[in-house]
Amino acid sequence: MFFNYSKEQGVIKKDVVKNIKQFKNERKPKQFITDGEFGELLRHIDTTKFHEYRDYICVLFCSTKGNIVMMRTFEKKLKDYG
Repeated sequence: MFFNYSKEQGVIKKDVVKNIKQFKNERKPKQFITDGEFGELLRHIDTTKFHEYRDYICVLFCSTKGNIVMMRTFEKKLKDYG
């Protein structure tokens, strides 16, 4: 696009990208984790430590697409760690 614009504007005289082949991008489907794998992930987080409890909250928050009701519930528990 840049080179086409440059040629149209007279900045360059030769089409330098004419002989370059386009890169073919093959998309691979994303692998999703199962509910069982997700539960296993959560069980491995040690929620007795503040930084791991914070990570636990972040994982839950992201997995629920930011459900604010769930976040408020965990916010109360987070205050207990003070």
